[in-house]
Amino acid sequence: AEIGRHLARVFEQELADVEKAEEAYRYVLTVVPGEQSALENLDRIYLSLEQWPELAGVLEQRAQTAQDQHDKIELYCRLGSVYEEHLAQSGAAIRAYRLVFDELEPQNTEVSSALVRIYEKRQEWQELEEVYKRQLQGALGDVEQAEIRAKLARLASEHLGRDEDAIDGWKRVLDLRGEDPEALDALAKLYEKHERWAELSDLLERLYEVA
Repeated sequence: AEIGRHLARVFEQELADVEKAEEAYRYVLTVVPGEQSALENLDRIYLSLEQWPELAGVLEQRAQTAQDQHDKIELYCRLGSVYEEHLAQSGAAIRAYRLVFDELEPQNTEVSSALVRIYEKRQEWQELEEVYKRQLQGALGDVEQAEIRAKLARLASEHLGRDEDAIDGWKRVLDLRGEDPEALDALAKLYEKHERWAELSDLLERLYEVA
């Protein structure tokens, strides 16, 4: 392994032969599976060459063998990004992101935003609702909480067929935002849809006041 690492450095730094350097680092991994120095150098080489499938394979190995939790989180985030942005493998991206979301750092904002993006694209509404609820648990202040509750309310009425949950959600938004036109308008439409005329009358008066 030591000779293989030295040989790889000579190929890359002295002979400018990246392909041979890659072969040497891969040889090191056959001698010592999971050898960190070889994996780190292959990571660097594949990233510079934009060889995304090979980079994903190396990141998988690095993430699985990393001892430090912070390193593990960073590597799985990078892996998810490679699968999502460069390989168009959203299922594999979800798997990488969910390892962080479910086990390593549940309140990681980068990961939750990535999952929202992917689930919206795949129209997986139940999973999207789960992510929003997790975001709500970590929301800081009324403004952020109201924004997430509005997303949950829209999701409930437009994609999950749960109008009552949507009504409750928009009411919570009003508690947080005051007489918010978006929430009032959404509630008015839901009341009209379900022929709840008394509530609709009240909502229209409130909308008139803020118009």
